[in-house]
Amino acid sequence: MRIYWSIQDHGDGSASPLFLDSRKLAEWDQDHMDEGWGEPCCGELDIISESSITVEGLRSTIGYYLWKELGGSWWSEKDKKEFEAEFFPGGVPRFQVLILQKDDKYYHVYVDGVRHYKKRGWNRELSEFEISESGRIELQTELSLK
Repeated sequence: MRIYWSIQDHGDGSASPLFLDSRKLAEWDQDHMDEGWGEPCCGELDIISESSITVEGLRSTIGYYLWKELGGSWWSEKDKKEFEAEFFPGGVPRFQVLILQKDDKYYHVYVDGVRHYKKRGWNRELSEFEISESGRIELQTELSLK
């Protein structure tokens, strides 16, 4: 299994790797940082195992898009449009937002039956993490307008 990484600058002197599923995505991330490193800080890691491996936090292209879109962290509208043209030439995928369990604190975003992202629900009125059917519909509507 090959994992690609792109180093993220957190602005406070700290940095961490963002794990991605393609070299193209890691390079795009590096090329579109607000303040880059001056040289590419991305690479790859080969993992070899005789048993199955699950990598938590590995972002697919769709997951990366959702992370940027729902986290509000596109550097510019131009970057967003460029990403969509590069990675989704046939158009942005159709997203489906689900609540998996009643007591869950996350909305789960799927494309074609595969989960790509989970977003924590926030109740502004109660100032606490909570999910609701109305929140799910709001998120589904927001993603449908993309």
